[in-house]
Amino acid sequence: MKNVRMIPIEGSHVCAIGYSRSTQTLIVEFGGGRTYGYDMVPEAVFMELYESPNVGGFVAERIKGVYRYQEIFEVRNQERGECLACEGSGEIGGPECGTCAGTGRGAA
Repeated sequence: MKNVRMIPIEGSHVCAIGYSRSTQTLIVEFGGGRTYGYDMVPEAVFMELYESPNVGGFVAERIKGVYRYQEIFEVRNQERGECLACEGSGEIGGPECGTCAGTGRGAA
């Protein structure tokens, strides 16, 4: 999903999480390489997930089976945290391109 900044997660079977405010989609990338988008997740739930000491457990208990989901097949070659609007290429201004400047580096 373009324009969603993925936040790396350490010490969990979840590798990274991201959130699109405009579509209320939670993006979860798992250790096995699969990435899923969970629909209609309130921003408050994403914030609870982000602040949770056990992200994997939170996803298992509060996300899976609660929100509709679909697998996301987009391939990301960018490093975590780079702007996905410009893909960190520098061609549009790099990680702080004009598309995402001042908006949390790509947060939708």
